[in-house]
Amino acid sequence: MKRVFRITSILSISLFFLLWILSKTTSISIFDNADVRLVLVLSYLFISMRYYQIEVREKNELIEKLNHRLSERK
Repeated sequence: MKRVFRITSILSISLFFLLWILSKTTSISIFDNADVRLVLVLSYLFISMRYYQIEVREKNELIEKLNHRLSERK
């Protein structure tokens, strides 16, 4: 699940930059849609937040496990 979040966030921010560059360099109006770019940025922010929440949770579990092992040794 974590990998899916990471790939999706990279994909959404890449699409945002691609649309932004195309809107600045071409005169085709389909690339100049700010709503689509806004949705891509918001999806990037939300998905990145979920990814880092999972990352922090896993690291906290590892810290707890290591603390437990350390306390057993004493």
